[in-house]
Amino acid sequence: MQPRAARQLTFHGAVVTLVGLLAGIPYSMVATERILGSERAWRFAHVGNILGGLILIAVAGVVDRLDLAPARRTLVAWSLVLGAYADAVGIVAAATFDVRGLTIGSSLANTIVFLVLALGAAADFVGVGLVALGARRGLPAAGR
Repeated sequence: MQPRAARQLTFHGAVVTLVGLLAGIPYSMVATERILGSERAWRFAHVGNILGGLILIAVAGVVDRLDLAPARRTLVAWSLVLGAYADAVGIVAAATFDVRGLTIGSSLANTIVFLVLALGAAADFVGVGLVALGARRGLPAAGR
């Protein structure tokens, strides 16, 4: 992968991590009962986005070691970036509208959150699957 792509993963990882840090503000306000909301949902928005951003940064550090064709390495990067942003939007929206997004229905907000999180999950599966494939192919025959 080109160094530019690793920098892009790092940049987008930092942005998603920043979203998670910012989600700590409403989390602390809900936890101290200064505003109404779901403490569980805002905790997840805070921690989940920090972890999502750190995953992008971690993959940026190893993506050039994966035994994948350049097009697949690009797919790893952009599927994980798409997944991280979809997850970020979905979990912040879930906390904002106090929905869980686990099924379609019950409200428009819940359905939208479900669809955004489903998109994020699909993109994450593609990216992580390709990371695993590229790492496995790079192992010595005796190590498999």
